[in-house]
Amino acid sequence: MTLPRTSLGLAAGLLVVAALAWQRGGDVGMGMALGYALGAFLAGIAVAWQAHWLRVQPERAWRAQMEGFAIKLVSAALFTLILRFVPELAENVSWRAFLIAYCAPAVLVLPLSTWDLSRLISHSAATAAARGTNRRTA
Repeated sequence: MTLPRTSLGLAAGLLVVAALAWQRGGDVGMGMALGYALGAFLAGIAVAWQAHWLRVQPERAWRAQMEGFAIKLVSAALFTLILRFVPELAENVSWRAFLIAYCAPAVLVLPLSTWDLSRLISHSAATAAARGTNRRTA
């Protein structure tokens, strides 16, 4: 199952952030580029994980969503602390710009992935209903 709206949205966001980071330059531009790239990667993986469980075992989809959220939250804290307290990185990458840009894909992905995953949700509901009907008639 592809997630076209989510993928296109993340790619379009990456182009916009890349242009802004290029224009801004320096440590702020580097923080923007790294933050968005990592945030988009993890947001995309989290949505793909949720889509996988919607196909395989729909009742586990909520857990997959919470796992994705936890990984993004831990990654935000960990990478921000690394960028803040490792001197070589702190000189070249703005941790504030990183953190703000890291959060942008999460906000962008939410409506797009909901739109993409709604097809899977309706498909899994129809499949579950068909399974229930088949069991009753058997």
